[in-house]
Amino acid sequence: MKTLRLLPLFLIISILSLNSQTQKPGGQKANTAGKPAEKAATTKKDGPVITFEKDEYDFGKIEKGNIAKYQFKFRNTGNQALVIVNVRPSCGCTTPSWSKEPVAPGATGYIEAAYNSNSGHGTFTKSITVTTNIPDQSKVLYIKGEVITPLSEDPAKQTPVRIPGN
Repeated sequence: MKTLRLLPLFLIISILSLNSQTQKPGGQKANTAGKPAEKAATTKKDGPVITFEKDEYDFGKIEKGNIAKYQFKFRNTGNQALVIVNVRPSCGCTTPSWSKEPVAPGATGYIEAAYNSNSGHGTFTKSITVTTNIPDQSKVLYIKGEVITPLSEDPAKQTPVRIPGN
């Protein structure tokens, strides 16, 4: 008796399940239950979109006293002009420069980071925060490397080091 009561419920669920499938070209069925319309999935977000070629650069070894520069290149892949509002390095040893004019959709721009190696010795990683006219979004770029102290190639200019016990 209980089985007969459950049979109509089972039939209703089966019919609803079949209704949630649509026919694709070529006779294949696709389950669309609970999914947004296909048009909504392909809709592009309005506004500028900044797309960098790379967001990190390794200078490798830099001799102390040199200024190492790298230019991060980007493209505006959005559909409105992109404006770089501010570029802020993590410390005073890095000086940024950037595209000041609005970057049209499809056009390219740059953010250059100049690292002054007089600021330290050994390995370093510095960040550069990029603020644009994209609401509630910033992008962080990174530079890294190792500052080394060069030895003079002329032995006469080298200062002798005294080792205790010799």
